[in-house]
Amino acid sequence: MRDLSATSVEAFYRRGMLEALLKASGVDDYPGAEEPVCPRGAGHFAGMMLDPAKVDVAALPFRLPGPATEGVMTTLEAVETVLSERASTLGVEIRRGVAVSAITQDDEVAVARAGEHEYAACWVVGCDGGRSTVRGLAGFGFTYLRTPAEGYVGMLEFDGGAFDRSHRPAREHLQAVLRRVSGTDVTLSEVHLASSFTDRAMQTTTYRQGRVLLAGDAAHIHSPLGAQGLNLGLGDAMNPIACLIVKRSSGPPAVGSAARRSESWRRQDSRKWSTASTRRL
Repeated sequence: MRDLSATSVEAFYRRGMLEALLKASGVDDYPGAEEPVCPRGAGHFAGMMLDPAKVDVAALPFRLPGPATEGVMTTLEAVETVLSERASTLGVEIRRGVAVSAITQDDEVAVARAGEHEYAACWVVGCDGGRSTVRGLAGFGFTYLRTPAEGYVGMLEFDGGAFDRSHRPAREHLQAVLRRVSGTDVTLSEVHLASSFTDRAMQTTTYRQGRVLLAGDAAHIHSPLGAQGLNLGLGDAMNPIACLIVKRSSGPPAVGSAARRSESWRRQDSRKWSTASTRRL
């Protein structure tokens, strides 16, 4: 499960995809109102739950009229399904299982080689995850972020590094850890889902190299706590699209200026997400 923030939910609403997303996420009621409704949840402050009935939605600054006033619990499958269906209706062909092996570019076009074919386009946007191939092929730097969490001290017990993120944790390993932590002889008969993660945060040194842009985990990685990568990825993926729209209407100088502003905003937002997550920890 993932928690889409109110900002991400509003992005789906503004593009006419919120109702489809809610249905795909198992949410039956769709507000459908132009005026904001009172949220069903308002979060917490220091563990004390806030009363949503006391939230004056009309007083929230910089919010356009609409039903997107709170987050939505969803899944990656639901988000991908809705976005894929929209792409299909727009005539976009999605080719899966085709790895990009090379990228070349000049002042006018970028060419990506995938499988046995080469694909030429005005722009290439790398959205291929934390181990992005596009990022490496295009020569983007990828560095660790320093967050203001330095100074915390913890006493930890490690398990000897029995696995890393490149391998799925085995049932035997999970059972041994659970027995050690719980002090019981519990037996795991089946593992339906298991993964591992770290709290490392990394970010590309620039979001644009010529005619190649980065978005999502290809541009920055975070701790998975709070779905910050998903929400920030959705947000910064909209910025390159806005830049390309400016390009079509105003020419190369406009896209360069818009891309620089977009990069500044996205780098600041990425640091804010990482800082907020670290402080919560």
